[in-house]
Amino acid sequence: METVLKVKVIPKSSKKEIVCDGIGGIKVKVNVPPIEGKANKACIELLAQYFKIPKSKIEIIGGTKSRNKIVRFFDIENDKMQKINDFLKSKKKKGDTI
Repeated sequence: METVLKVKVIPKSSKKEIVCDGIGGIKVKVNVPPIEGKANKACIELLAQYFKIPKSKIEIIGGTKSRNKIVRFFDIENDKMQKINDFLKSKKKKGDTI
């Protein structure tokens, strides 16, 4: 199974976390600069850790040079896909940490 998620990456943050944006997307805060793909790599690592998915099953398919990214999760087991879908359907308030 596969799904696509809109993600805004905030580089050079004081801490690493995933935050709801209030409109069905997420912000991924990473503590590295956006140099030589370091922020992209940190984003994938944090998403993999949160959703418990191998990093090799996550890729940035749009926005590699932008803060606004399109991230694809692919070849995911049903239970992991359900966790992603549950997150996308949840009605969290802006700024809620997940």
